[in-house]
Amino acid sequence: MWDKEDLMNLLHGHMPTFMLNRENSTAKAAHLVKTLPPVCEWNRAIGYEEMTDFRWLTPDGSVQQAVYASGRSMIVNFGDQDFALSATEKVPGKGFLRPAVR
Repeated sequence: MWDKEDLMNLLHGHMPTFMLNRENSTAKAAHLVKTLPPVCEWNRAIGYEEMTDFRWLTPDGSVQQAVYASGRSMIVNFGDQDFALSATEKVPGKGFLRPAVR
């Protein structure tokens, strides 16, 4: 399960920001280990690209897709329930999916 801020960073290609201090750095270590690799990998892939399309995939806006100039896209699900894109692809609740470039 991902935090809303992490999902927004993935959708919009933003780098994560963390407010760390001596009191909370140990408590947030697991979050950092989970968040940094996929977010940084995604940002390396699309960091200098223009977002060319943006869509809400559900009427309530809980599932959103951003498409970048290379054709890469990111779909995030802010909702609690999994979202079926097709019979074989789903976006987990509070999660994301990077569809293959077609």
